[in-house]
Amino acid sequence: FYDVLKYIAEIMSDQRTLSVACEELDANDYIDDAEILASEGILSIENHRVSFFHEILFDYTFARQWLKKKQSMVNFLLEHDQGLFRRAQVRQILEMLREHDHADRFHYEIDRILKSGEIRSHIKDIVLSVLLIGAPNGRDLDFIRKILKENSWVSRRLCRYISRSNWFVE
Repeated sequence: FYDVLKYIAEIMSDQRTLSVACEELDANDYIDDAEILASEGILSIENHRVSFFHEILFDYTFARQWLKKKQSMVNFLLEHDQGLFRRAQVRQILEMLREHDHADRFHYEIDRILKSGEIRSHIKDIVLSVLLIGAPNGRDLDFIRKILKENSWVSRRLCRYISRSNWFVE
């Protein structure tokens, strides 16, 4: 069933929508599998449209297949629009990189996004929020220090984030 989920996630991402027409699944004969997945509560089929039972499953499925492509996030964002739809995808990809201990790639992707003049600020904002999730490790702190030394929109925004009380132990 992974191929069906991957196919649906790719179409949804390309079309920037949270559902696809059932007819889209006819080309690969995926509609039968989609109906089985719907009966198991993984997908939903309503009004001749297929969607994931929850947006988080779509984000996870998309991020999982995206990571296999080994594409850079900057290239992905520059090839597509950078509307609000992409925020959840960026967040999920970065969280998966961090969770699966791809620390080098996690920091590399964040660094490239934050330094790119072509990436929109709302995407950079989501990147900073993912960087600051949970307790930072030594590498996170080194990365944060490096950003704070710069005089940029990103460093000022980061300073605003880390000056909040939840970053300090009482």
